[in-house]
Amino acid sequence: MTELSQSAGFTLPESYLEFLRLCNGGYGELPVDPLWFVIWPAEKVIEANRDLQVAIYASGFFGFGGNGGGEMLAFDLTKPVSSAVFSLPMIGMERGTEILVAPDFETFVSYLGMPGPDDDED
Repeated sequence: MTELSQSAGFTLPESYLEFLRLCNGGYGELPVDPLWFVIWPAEKVIEANRDLQVAIYASGFFGFGGNGGGEMLAFDLTKPVSSAVFSLPMIGMERGTEILVAPDFETFVSYLGMPGPDDDED
């Protein structure tokens, strides 16, 4: 986590770092859009941001995962609370295309594994 924190260039939310310490990534359902999450392992985060050219196409965002289908999960570093979680399209990624997923990373974690709105409840 130290290398990720130092390479990020800003203070990452402690709840996000704690999540990575516990499981270092993961995937599953979400009850809100984008309905599925893939959190990148700590050792892939900086590389993924560089490969996706997030700093160029979505300046001020920092990606930490995706949905496995063309959307990135990211923190918006221009907001007063940078732990809010947003999704952005990986194609056509730019400021103004973001959608709020959760007001903070703690709320995002509370969604993990919850069935989506289309899942049948038996």
